[in-house]
Amino acid sequence: MNKINTYGELIQERERLQFQLEVHRQAVRMHVSDIQQKLNPLKNALQFFSNFTAPPATNPLVDAGVGLTLELLIRRIFFAKTGWIARLVGPILVKNFSANMINKNKDTLIKKMKSLFHLNGRES
Repeated sequence: MNKINTYGELIQERERLQFQLEVHRQAVRMHVSDIQQKLNPLKNALQFFSNFTAPPATNPLVDAGVGLTLELLIRRIFFAKTGWIARLVGPILVKNFSANMINKNKDTLIKKMKSLFHLNGRES
């Protein structure tokens, strides 16, 4: 940067600095998008595993139905002869995963249930 003597030089310096600022902003945007692309597989993996760990905010009836089904099937049949850790943690993970999948695919499941019982929009 040289010493500014005139108003014209001040305007030129301001334009040069604004251009330089825009170039740096573009570089930062490019680096951020590059980092996001590199972290995308990790984000997908964390999202998949969150299905096992976090219970969804669902309808209490769906939650009760899933809980009862898993209690009867999973805990008493599949985890009956396993160790105490698997018997304790396994049903919780399966319940969270199944509840999340039901919550994400509820529209498709409702359509399948209606077609199963022949309730495709017809009045009874």
